[in-house]
Amino acid sequence: DKQYLKPWGSELESGAVLILQLVFIEKEFRRQGVARLLFQSLIEKGIEKTGKTEKGTIKFVVVYPAVVEEDFEKELEGKTETEKKEIEKGHYDRAVKFYRAMGFRRIGLSKWFGLALDPGHISHQVAVEDDLDPPEESRP
Repeated sequence: DKQYLKPWGSELESGAVLILQLVFIEKEFRRQGVARLLFQSLIEKGIEKTGKTEKGTIKFVVVYPAVVEEDFEKELEGKTETEKKEIEKGHYDRAVKFYRAMGFRRIGLSKWFGLALDPGHISHQVAVEDDLDPPEESRP
């Protein structure tokens, strides 16, 4: 059995955390670096604003990858339920791939992903291929 790093601990329980709930990029702007720039801008703004608060500067960014069905509803037309689930899973997997490429790593086996802004945090030692995934049955 492969040994996995367990990069997340109690450090998420204190201080400022930026939670990004829903970030949506229109299809014509995807795969052009827009989302990456948007994330960088949101993080920089968050750091700027929280640096002046008693909680202190943001140390972590947390996301819950999700898909917006309206974004791919045309693909679902005429499909069986099984095919629809596969299409949705494909979109979800692409969202997860994006977050992992940005440096986010899964928090335990939850559906949440975290990004430590400290480059020395242990989560940055977890290679994309070694990031944990929950069992298939608990995925969307």
